[in-house]
Amino acid sequence: MSEQNLITCSHCRSDIPRGANVCKGCRAEIKYGTPGLFLLLGLLLPVGAGLYVAKFLATSLGFNETVSHIAWGGITLAGWYMAYRVCNACFSDYVSFTRQKNK
Repeated sequence: MSEQNLITCSHCRSDIPRGANVCKGCRAEIKYGTPGLFLLLGLLLPVGAGLYVAKFLATSLGFNETVSHIAWGGITLAGWYMAYRVCNACFSDYVSFTRQKNK
């Protein structure tokens, strides 16, 4: 097997083929991709930013409610798209190992 297709367990230092779900050495669960906290932030931050801009448009600039809602939706959708792109770029090679605690 080539070196490029192997990952090393952070708990037991076993070499495991990329794509495996469990470490063969210590039975740690393997997860790939963006961590959950970043997914949550990527969903919530654009909604908050869109709401802030919509309120600013309505209160400070005097736009009507319909325009504010359209701006909110547009900013939220654009933010979600950007969060998706950034997370894919930053976490494309991210691998985490989680061992269950002894009961």
